Amino acid sequence: MDRETYERFVDALLAAPVSEFKEWERDTPYFEGCLPIEVMAARGRIAAVRRVSDEALAVTPSKRDAPRIPFGQLVETRLLEPGEVLVSPCGRHEARVRVDGTLVCAEATNSIHKVGAHVQRAPSCNGWTYWHIRREGERVPIDVLRAQLRAATAD
Repeated sequence: MDRETYERFVDALLAAPVSEFKEWERDTPYFEGCLPIEVMAARGRIAAVRRVSDEALAVTPSKRDAPRIPFGQLVETRLLEPGEVLVSPCGRHEARVRVDGTLVCAEATNSIHKVGAHVQRAPSCNGWTYWHIRREGERVPIDVLRAQLRAATAD
């Protein structure tokens, strides 16, 4: 019998109806070799289970599980200033931050996502990763500011 056939046999055995012990059989000690076959199969399955470390069982939190941070909160907490210029990753497009947490560019005024989609002529845009600020001569995604705000509010 090959392993696959054996595994199917054990699966069928464990899925089959089990007869209950009679009252006088319940406390009867059995030698391992005299146990009902379904009990031996179940014990074998349990013995084959490998223990894993707690680290291996840890679940990485998803970005969707993180608290929602509205863009306007970056302005409220002064991580961004009204009038500050945001730029696209390539530097081709610019938009200014407004005091109400919207962006304005030459042709549009709306959310970071809608203005990002508009300037790219795209149906949608993740404004958090599209728009960047200049900090110390580097372009930094505004998502970094959102992460800072999340960290500060988590404390």
